[in-house]
Amino acid sequence: MATVREVMQKNFVKIDAEMPITQALAKLAEADERYGLVFDQKQKKAFRGLLDRVLLIKAKLSPEAKAKSFASFPPTVTPETSLLDAVRLMYQYYPCLLPVEEKGKIIGVVRARDLLPAFISLPGISKIKSIDIATKDPIVFDYNARLGNVINILKEKKISHVPIIDKNGKLISVFSLTDLYKHIYPKKQTKMQGLKNKTQDHRSYISDNVFLLDSPVGDFASIPLFTIKPNDDLSSVLKECYEHKVSDLIVEENKKPVGIITTRDLLKAIIENVSPASFWPIQFIGCEDLPGQLFDSVREQVAEFYERAQRLYIRQNVRYFQIHIKRYEKKELKKQKYSVHVKLALPSKLFTAEYAHFDLNTAVSWALKALNQQLQSYKEKLKDKEISKTTRRVQVQRIKPTLKRRKSKRAFANGNALLVLVLVILLLLVLGLWFYPSLTKSMVGAAVAKLKSVL
Repeated sequence: MATVREVMQKNFVKIDAEMPITQALAKLAEADERYGLVFDQKQKKAFRGLLDRVLLIKAKLSPEAKAKSFASFPPTVTPETSLLDAVRLMYQYYPCLLPVEEKGKIIGVVRARDLLPAFISLPGISKIKSIDIATKDPIVFDYNARLGNVINILKEKKISHVPIIDKNGKLISVFSLTDLYKHIYPKKQTKMQGLKNKTQDHRSYISDNVFLLDSPVGDFASIPLFTIKPNDDLSSVLKECYEHKVSDLIVEENKKPVGIITTRDLLKAIIENVSPASFWPIQFIGCEDLPGQLFDSVREQVAEFYERAQRLYIRQNVRYFQIHIKRYEKKELKKQKYSVHVKLALPSKLFTAEYAHFDLNTAVSWALKALNQQLQSYKEKLKDKEISKTTRRVQVQRIKPTLKRRKSKRAFANGNALLVLVLVILLLLVLGLWFYPSLTKSMVGAAVAKLKSVL
C-alpha cells in the first residue's frame, strides 16, 4: 500500500499563534486555502493546531482575538502512514487536511484531494454509482435569496455547500462558505449595509470596503459549475474532484440538482470498499507489520481503556483517539524496542502520553496509565470548578435574604426616627402654645412665612 510520503505536500500556509484572527483569515484567502497550520515558536513544540476558516463562520470573531484561540487539535500522520489509514483519519475526524509529522516536526501536509487518485483504479469503485453515496434532495436556494438568510441556514444545518437554482428549479451554480470568504478577505470589512437596487448583478455595486448581507446569494456563488450524472461511477467522481480541485459535486439530472456528494461521502465509500471489516473508531498507526496475536492484544488493551475512560472521565465528544507505535532500530542485543505515543483530543483539550519498552504490551500499558492520570486530574479540576460554582451560588442565595432583611431593618429604623421627630415637634408646639402662646405664635408665623418664600 502506498504511503503518505508519496503524496504529501511541503507547501502549506503557516500562521503565527499571536496573529490577529482577521489577518490569519486574510492570509488563507490570499493563498486560496481553507486550512492553515498554527505555530508558536516560543513553545518547545511549535505546532499548536489547525485553523479552519470555514468553521470560523460559526464563531463570533473579535478583531483582537489571536489565531491560537481558534486552533483545533488535528490527528497527525507520519510519512510512512498508509494512504488508507490517512483516509480513515480524515473520515473519522473530518479535517480534509492532515499535518505530516517526523521527529517531532511538521514537514508537510496531506490533503483529501491528494489521496483520491490512489483509489480510482480499485475494482469495486467502478461498480458504485454516484447517486448511491450522495445526499439526496439537498437544500437549494433561489438566485435572489438573501445572503444573510442563507448563511444562517448553513450554520443551523452544519453544511458548507448548497446548489443555487433559477425560477424554474434549474441548477445554475453552487454557493459555499469558501466563496463567501473570497469576497470578504482580504478586502477590509466595514459596517454592514443593505442594497435596494433591483439590478440583476449586484457585484458591480460592491465596493472594496463594503460587504452586503442583503445581496442575492447567487452573486457570490461559484462559476463554472462542476456536476455529475446519477449513474456516473465513483471512479469518475474521484477524477472530477481531483482534476478540478473541488471538495463537493452536485448530482444533476435534467438540469436539476438531485443530490450532493461531499468529500466525507467519498472517504466513507473508499473505506467501505477497501476494508469494511477494519473500520474502527480508534486509530492505530504503525501497526501494519505487527503479528496478528500481538496486534489483537494491543487492540484489546486500548479498547478496554477507551471504554473505561468514556464511562469515568470523558463528558465531551472525543475528536480522536490515536495510538502511534514506533520501532527503534535493533542494536547489539538484536532486541526490538517499541515506543508508544497516545493522543486523545477533546474539543477543549489535548492529552498526550508516551512510553518506550522492549515489550510492546508493557509500553502500551504504561502509556495508557499516564494518559489515565491526566484524565483523572482533568476530571478533578472540572469537579473543583463545579463545586466552587455551586458554593458561590449558595453563598449568593444566602446573602440575598440577609441583604433584604438589612434593608428592611434600615427602612424600619428610618421610619421610626422620622415618626419620633414629628412627635417631638408636635409636643414642643403644644407646650409652647400652653406656656408661651404669643411667642410661639410669632415663631410659627415667621417659620411659615419663610417656608412660603422658599417655595
